[in-house]
Amino acid sequence: MSADSPPPPRRRIDAPVLLVLAFGALWGVCRFAYGEVNDDAMITFVYARNLAQGLGFVFNPGEIVYGTTTPLFGLFVSLGMTLGFKPWAWVYGWDVVWGVVNLWRLRQMLEAAGVVRAFPFAAGLIVIASALTLPVGGMETAFYQVFVFGTLAALMRGESADRIFLWASLAAITRPDGAVVFGVALLLALPRVLRHGDARAIARATWPLLLVVVHAAAVLWWFGSLLPQSMLAKADSTRFLDFESTFLHRFFADLIMLFTRPHALGLTGAVGFLLSFRYRVFTPVNLFVLLYIGFFALGRAPDFLWYRTPLLVLMFVYAVLAVVWLVDAIPIAWARHRGHEPAPPDRFRQRFAVGCILMLLLVPQVTGYILLHGRAFRSLAIDTNQKRFRDAADYIRLRSVGPPQVASHEIGHLGYFVEGVVYDFEGLVTPEAVIERARGVDPFLRTDAQWFVQAVNYDDPPFIARSLMERTRLQGYAVAAVFPWDHGMTYVFRRE
Repeated sequence: MSADSPPPPRRRIDAPVLLVLAFGALWGVCRFAYGEVNDDAMITFVYARNLAQGLGFVFNPGEIVYGTTTPLFGLFVSLGMTLGFKPWAWVYGWDVVWGVVNLWRLRQMLEAAGVVRAFPFAAGLIVIASALTLPVGGMETAFYQVFVFGTLAALMRGESADRIFLWASLAAITRPDGAVVFGVALLLALPRVLRHGDARAIARATWPLLLVVVHAAAVLWWFGSLLPQSMLAKADSTRFLDFESTFLHRFFADLIMLFTRPHALGLTGAVGFLLSFRYRVFTPVNLFVLLYIGFFALGRAPDFLWYRTPLLVLMFVYAVLAVVWLVDAIPIAWARHRGHEPAPPDRFRQRFAVGCILMLLLVPQVTGYILLHGRAFRSLAIDTNQKRFRDAADYIRLRSVGPPQVASHEIGHLGYFVEGVVYDFEGLVTPEAVIERARGVDPFLRTDAQWFVQAVNYDDPPFIARSLMERTRLQGYAVAAVFPWDHGMTYVFRRE
């Protein structure tokens, strides 16, 4: 190369990639700064640990019960534990990866809708709002969101049917509500395949559906059932509730919550849902929402929280639509109101307006989040409200001769840290509790566990604590330890 030759151009990273990485890093900060481990997540962690230790995919060794709703995620956690990682560190580390993937697919959706300029707003909103609502601490929600985002992006971008079915099939084998994602994808994409394809083309397009068949066969072979025991337990435990807790009441209450929490996301999402019918590319999204709601309204699903994640994902898309509409429509309406012909769109003005709306929406989110979680950047471990169960488990384990036998309504942390046998009064991993409750028998009266653990909130009526003490005394238990926490007390009873 001669001295006069210009240096070769430096390879630059595309701005979209930088934006995705920047917001992905912010996602990671939020996850690790405010990380907590939900008790339900610990149930799956127990399954994963026992598998990693060669005891099989079980909660209590020797008892094969379908007590987790996400066996695929459990296998993934077990892989991390086999490699030597703590399950919560493994999950949160991968949550950052799933967050980046979700942001990239979100950008592709906005490209398909022609509103990609609003990606910084959408990315900031999804990072902040998801820290409040979506990735439940330690659970599979971020993992599952990848497949929900993938299905929606594939539908909006008009990708091939095999890609649509691949994303939908992965959603179906990750969480039970993924079956609804799977069904919606079939309704939207399968007619096109059947109308335009011969037998060979149909086989090539629908091969991902075999994933669901293989998964169902493996679950049936190991657990002997296609329905998780947790579904049956929750359905049984809510059967005798009054009208205010019936499915339809909870269903509509949850929808209201979707449109109001977080407030900024809910308001823009509600407007965006109405406006999105004017954008043809969003037709699959609106059909997705309506069919998704219809599936659960007809199916009377016992766990009404399942569909919150996919609908909140859609709220992000609708929120972006609302913002873009405001930026484009308000200056035009103002100009016509003054009797002027609207000027061509000013890109700087649009970006400035999007930035202003971004600040108006996200500043309350961020400040409210910091105030809500006053202990910002606490170490990634066990949430303080869950730590009491870990402490109770350590107390029991150190004072037991042989493997402890514990009965409780909260079994995740106890099951993980006690390292014994746990009797679950809700029936999630103890089918006998469901059978006894169906017969009108209080499961508590039938257990002969050495220990009993129960949490009581400070705002519970006083008679709850009194009846708990009387109940345990009559059954031969005495208070062995009390662990205070932010909102109440956790009692450890020992059989006398």
